[in-house]
Amino acid sequence: MDSCVLSDGVTAFERAGDGPVIVFIHGLSTPSFVWDDLLPLIHDEGYSSLRYDLFGRGGSQAGHASYGPELYTRQLLELLDHCGLTDPITICGYSMGGGIAACTAASNPERVKALSLIAPAGLVTVLDGWWRHLNSPIWGRTYGRLFAGRRLRLDSLEQALELDLAPDFSKRQDAATRKPGFMNAVRKSIKDFPMSDLHDVHKDLAKTDLPITAIWGSLDVVIPVVASEELSAINPKIDSHMIEGATHSMPYTHQTEVAEKMLGFLRSL
Repeated sequence: MDSCVLSDGVTAFERAGDGPVIVFIHGLSTPSFVWDDLLPLIHDEGYSSLRYDLFGRGGSQAGHASYGPELYTRQLLELLDHCGLTDPITICGYSMGGGIAACTAASNPERVKALSLIAPAGLVTVLDGWWRHLNSPIWGRTYGRLFAGRRLRLDSLEQALELDLAPDFSKRQDAATRKPGFMNAVRKSIKDFPMSDLHDVHKDLAKTDLPITAIWGSLDVVIPVVASEELSAINPKIDSHMIEGATHSMPYTHQTEVAEKMLGFLRSL
């Protein structure tokens, strides 16, 4: 990947393909390699991509005091400027990346042409089990430093076996969690980013003519089906799709179905 220095630090990014650009924003804990299986399908249809690592993940700089919407929106806008993408652009956000995409569109509508949201955080987000410890004001930091990386690596390995993922995926996720500052960035994102409190942002978007599609997984327990119902109630104009049998891992387990929904939306613009 390439890298650039933005006002908040180094950002790793990659541009690929030919044609109109779509920006891809990953989620809370898996860096931009989460898009590896989806992007070739998008490129084959004549689109190009810009994907990047959020601060604290992959090759992007960690160590920020706050990991709230302002940081992530600024990172995205400055990266677009660095890449010379000044015209309105289509943004695809997955999980927390969907929340970042929504925040950016609501606060900077002149920069966004359309939104494609894949299981977007910001309405109902369930971080259950050991994830809850990271949000503890008393010992969240200690838990994140001592235990969370190991728990995340174990979850990743179990998921790879359960979903029959390529061995390389869990190896890359394992390596990602060992980067200095990674777990702290994840912990602070859970604390600082409104994972279940972007209702007003979506109400603002509902007042605009911005084209939005949302893609959901019927078996997703992180962003459950009720989130899709809430978003449709807030913004009935949203083009919403449910992929049956898909979990929160759909960008790399149901990439064909996700691409079909995205491309159908893009062709309608």
